[in-house]
Amino acid sequence: MLRSKGVAQLLVFFLSPLLALSSTPSDCRVAIVGAGIGGVYTAWRLTVDTKTVTANHVCIFEAKSRAGGRIATVRSPIPGFENFTLDLGAYRYNRISHPTVRYLIEDVLQISTSCYTDPLNLNPEACESASRTIFTSRGKVFGFQPNGTDSESAFENYTKAIPYNIDPKYQWNATSSQTSPRSIFSLFIGPKTVIPELQLYPQLLEEANYTRAMLLADDIIVSLRNGMYKGVSYRDITLWQIAVAEGFTPEELRLFIDRSGTGAGSFLHSNVERLLQGVLRSAALRKAEVSGLAGLFVPVQLRDGKIRRIGMITIIERMLSQITSKGVRVFYDSKVTGIDRVWRYSKLVRLSFVNGESVKVRKVVLDIGKPDLVALGLNSEPLKSSSELFRRAVERIVSYPYAKTYCFWEDAWWITKLNKSAGIVRTADQSIFTARYHDGDYVCELREGDGRRKCRGAILTSYIGGDTTGGGPAITVRTTNDKPYTPLTNSDSIRIIVAGNMSAHEQLYFDEVHKQLRRAHGSTFKSFGLDVQTDLSNASGCVVGDWSEVGIHVEHGSGRGEENVFDLYTRPVADLDISLVNEAWAEVYGWAESSLRSAERALFHAFGVGRPSWMDDVFHRSVVEKFNLG
Repeated sequence: MLRSKGVAQLLVFFLSPLLALSSTPSDCRVAIVGAGIGGVYTAWRLTVDTKTVTANHVCIFEAKSRAGGRIATVRSPIPGFENFTLDLGAYRYNRISHPTVRYLIEDVLQISTSCYTDPLNLNPEACESASRTIFTSRGKVFGFQPNGTDSESAFENYTKAIPYNIDPKYQWNATSSQTSPRSIFSLFIGPKTVIPELQLYPQLLEEANYTRAMLLADDIIVSLRNGMYKGVSYRDITLWQIAVAEGFTPEELRLFIDRSGTGAGSFLHSNVERLLQGVLRSAALRKAEVSGLAGLFVPVQLRDGKIRRIGMITIIERMLSQITSKGVRVFYDSKVTGIDRVWRYSKLVRLSFVNGESVKVRKVVLDIGKPDLVALGLNSEPLKSSSELFRRAVERIVSYPYAKTYCFWEDAWWITKLNKSAGIVRTADQSIFTARYHDGDYVCELREGDGRRKCRGAILTSYIGGDTTGGGPAITVRTTNDKPYTPLTNSDSIRIIVAGNMSAHEQLYFDEVHKQLRRAHGSTFKSFGLDVQTDLSNASGCVVGDWSEVGIHVEHGSGRGEENVFDLYTRPVADLDISLVNEAWAEVYGWAESSLRSAERALFHAFGVGRPSWMDDVFHRSVVEKFNLG
């Protein structure tokens, strides 16, 4: 479904002027370090949305030559595929669970959006979840058939064909009391919960009123603060640890992880309190009256009669256009190497840059994650003057590596050969790990003569997170990238591989992707009367997003105590106006919503900026003012 906003369907965007820090600006009062969505949004709220700060007193300093950070949109990346757009970093948002992003994209910036799982807009009246069409594990391949059955049908009953040694008392079938594999989440949500504080969860699900649901979620979240599992605080134990303690076997846990989404293992090692705060808030947010469809959505535009994806960077471009037109200056290739007080006890700070220049400012907003914060060092603010509580909080934030690969085909075989525009290929035992037919950018035309579709474009061929060592399906691109994206260098995460013009390392990776795709699709192609070796041709090229060093963040580890770390992030040093805004510093890890929530908290608690007129007061009170802590 196309959600169209504004009069014009064809959206035109203007990038901010490319300024370099060749001379020191003397009139910056607010310095925003990082032109990711959190930093640009903060500048936009201060100068355009509220006019709290005069625009020409706000300066954004970006270390790279582009805006966006881990929002990395590429346009026309491969020769012959002009006007195709891919997101190598953040790529979608949930219309219900991510209200801050929804408000910004749809209501404020008036950007058209469409269902993420329906790239060809075949069913505009629905936005359904994509099924797991192919699953491979331990040498076994479970494919989908022309009659519509997919890999899930193979797991309806436990059989010897399933390559997991499940204890007989936990094996499942349609006629027994155990009708499906045991889920870790059944220990927390449902009649067998081991978290007594969640006994009110069914009431939350049944509550129809949004305000009452949000208040009930607040109450349950508060009750979790002093809760314990076998004497261990919920903030000091993980879902995984509880599952082991409750008797889940290693084979059950492996099956659960293998059939879960990318990165599920990392989140299961997060503390119970933080994860349940997110679960409870999402359940309450589902009670809000939101017009249109629920589900995952992406920015689009209507072009040549087709709905085309335009990338998450569109959000940042639109805000940059507005703030720079008011006078905000954006300096690219301007890496901050240190922040220090101008003199002892001063609230005025000096930002030093890699080229030797420096800027004195009164307020600093750091749109950086943990790796960049640590790279600034203990001799730089905010770590230098921060408390041990803050440093311990930073220690508990872990940056998980991720990598994505999209490949372009002249013949979009998933459509033309298999008639699949949506579906997930989960290869738990292979280096591609996860592929998705609905994630990418491709177009179809009816061919003259036989009326068959001719389709071309790109899909996500590999999405993997968490494993860099090779103990599982390793992030192969990490081993073939000699210039990774890190806080220590100026390399970008984007790599383009074009057939016929590759290095030896690139050729190895290119060949590996195709080998694994063909292995996963072999039985399916055969069931369609096709030969995967000849009918799945080589791609014209691939685009890789390597986030091995700066992936997504997750809070791990025990010992946090009752300290409100989110409040610490809004002002790490009591007598300095420095705030952290980034996906790392709020609870919706891995999503743009996290960056915007952290920004709103900094704006409210550090800058004294009130609730946006376009945000409902119930959400602002529970999530921004009270940090989603009840």
